[in-house]
Amino acid sequence: MSINRKLAVMVFIDMTGFTQLMGKHEAEAMRLLRVCREIERPLLKKYNGVWLKDLGDGLMCSFSSVSD
Repeated sequence: MSINRKLAVMVFIDMTGFTQLMGKHEAEAMRLLRVCREIERPLLKKYNGVWLKDLGDGLMCSFSSVSD
């Protein structure tokens, strides 16, 4: 049995205060989440990142090296 290994840099992004904001101003919290996603997607592409999973207001992504 062969084992395939891959070096990866895992990055987790989370919005500070999102849950509290959702409780007070849900529409504004969702607007800010959309804005963040619009910023994150092109940055990940620019630096060779891979969008792995949305985690509510968070994001899990990976890079093939720390230099990316």
